[in-house]
Amino acid sequence: MSRPPTSASDVAPRPPTKGQDPHILFLAENSMLVKMKNQFYGQLVSILMSSGRQIQDMKRRFRED
Repeated sequence: MSRPPTSASDVAPRPPTKGQDPHILFLAENSMLVKMKNQFYGQLVSILMSSGRQIQDMKRRFRED
């Protein structure tokens, strides 16, 4: 029974697509969010590491005095 669908009721109902598939749009937005999050965490880690170095330098200077 592999005949092509003849009436509209045989075809599975699909949501109306306004210009673009919402699923594809969602994936694009998602990857953008992930990129932004990765950038944010990268900056956060670099800030923490640089501040950690500064604190170690200050401790060293304090011990030397």
